Amino acid sequence: MELDRTGGEVPAEDTFGRDAGLMVFLNDRFAERRATAHGLPLAEAQIAVAEVDAVQSILDEVLPKAYDRRYGSGFDDAAEVAWDVARRLAVPYDTHPDYREEWRP
Repeated sequence: MELDRTGGEVPAEDTFGRDAGLMVFLNDRFAERRATAHGLPLAEAQIAVAEVDAVQSILDEVLPKAYDRRYGSGFDDAAEVAWDVARRLAVPYDTHPDYREEWRP
């Protein structure tokens, strides 16, 4: 989640515009995955949570920069790459009732 200048969270809609629904969907699925990992044997749970944390860090740190016009003239290309990455991250959850077919790569 991006923070504003006061340290408050910036809503996904303000960071990602049209893609906010996908970002919220992914964040919710990652939270569910972390919760279900606790039922796994310890080593498997640690790996599952580490994988989710790694992907979450991409969403939280890298993707917002792709949508930020301050990072130069490559905004449109970077935003399209970010959109493509997020759509591919959502594919494993395509059977979830909140998944939207428009997100399919």
